[in-house]
Amino acid sequence: MSDGPSPSHVAPARLRAWGELLRLPNLLTVPGDPLAGFVLASLALGAGPVPLARLLAALAASGLLYMAGLINNDLHDLAEDRRDRPGRPLPSGRVRVVWAMAAYNALFVAALLSALFVGSAGLVLAAGLLGMILAYNNVLKRVPLVGPLAMGSCRGLSLLVGAAAAGNWAGALAEPVLLSAAALTLYVAAVTAIAAGETLAQPLALRRWLPAVVVLAWLAAVQAMLGEPLTRPVSLALSALAVGWAIRNGLALGGTVQPARAQRTVGALLRGLLLIQAALVATGSGAWLAPATALVLFWPVNAMLARVFPPS
Repeated sequence: MSDGPSPSHVAPARLRAWGELLRLPNLLTVPGDPLAGFVLASLALGAGPVPLARLLAALAASGLLYMAGLINNDLHDLAEDRRDRPGRPLPSGRVRVVWAMAAYNALFVAALLSALFVGSAGLVLAAGLLGMILAYNNVLKRVPLVGPLAMGSCRGLSLLVGAAAAGNWAGALAEPVLLSAAALTLYVAAVTAIAAGETLAQPLALRRWLPAVVVLAWLAAVQAMLGEPLTRPVSLALSALAVGWAIRNGLALGGTVQPARAQRTVGALLRGLLLIQAALVATGSGAWLAPATALVLFWPVNAMLARVFPPS
């Protein structure tokens, strides 16, 4: 007679719980932000050989901060989740609070150590991203308008960390980089605003078109800034796909939107970040087409994981 679940069953259950805590599908959308910033800064500066070590450090810093921020968010919302979402990993006890706190602190430290290798601008921007994550989780998330913009700015700062790896402050302040950081902030803010009411049946009116408007204006402006867009056919094709996906999901939010449909569409709009990132990375052409292709291939993986792990 067994006294409890066998180790062979416990380990997968624990891994699944951590996957839920870290919103595993959304993690695939994280590397593309600093990677896009790096490519855009490199193009703007006419940079020479790729500083691979700094790029990898930027990718690590952004990813680690993202994961730490998710854990911090659930730790902060623990009392609310015990009341309203008892099945989540922390209130259900599937992930112990003490281990979540240890992971959260370790991830933040590792992120800042990684940012040291990006350079002075990367370290400052990573510290700013850390501050914004904590401000959002602890204060800003429930403030109308400010909350979604704060969430979006976390993604924008992540893009800037990648740009800093290409050219320190000159890379982070390059025009296409600043434009993309601002547009990414607005896109994620628009999706967050849609998600804010995903537990209620409601009409979204013009709000449902905000992501599509932002993507169209953003990608068109980047192509114009870089000049000669016809020399970047892959980037143009991916840009068209990204805009088309945002429009498709805007159409899906017509009428009175039920919670299940809103949640599915929010996940789809977050998945659309992969197409946007791929379009931006592909502006580098040449060797950058390989990582752009990888981002596109993340798309079906994200969709598959979203069936198992809730993305929001």
